[in-house]
Amino acid sequence: MDLPPMSDTLRKAISRLPQSDASLPELIEFIRNNDPVKEFQELWGSDSNDRILALWKNSTHSFQEKQPIGVTPDELLLCMAYDTTVAPYIGVQEKTSHSYLHFVLKELREKLDMSNEGGPFENR
Repeated sequence: MDLPPMSDTLRKAISRLPQSDASLPELIEFIRNNDPVKEFQELWGSDSNDRILALWKNSTHSFQEKQPIGVTPDELLLCMAYDTTVAPYIGVQEKTSHSYLHFVLKELREKLDMSNEGGPFENR
């Protein structure tokens, strides 16, 4: 799998990935300490809000369908950060949010196992 270099945020987060049985508070703490939103805002500029929302919607659809999300590791981390931010305000139950975050984390781990690289930050 040929992926572009990963972001600084993801590079730092790799050694701190939560365990597969992490609680929701543990997942939220990890995400708050490794939030890549600013990097994506810099990368995507004025389109960042729309692109982040579209990416997150795609990820939630994949979660519901139990299908791979199919994005880069950096984008998976971004999906987790966005979900952590919006879920409490749109009525997502904690159990559902916890399951979603584990779903994304599992794919993130799988992608990181396949490559030491990953992310859309090649041409920064």
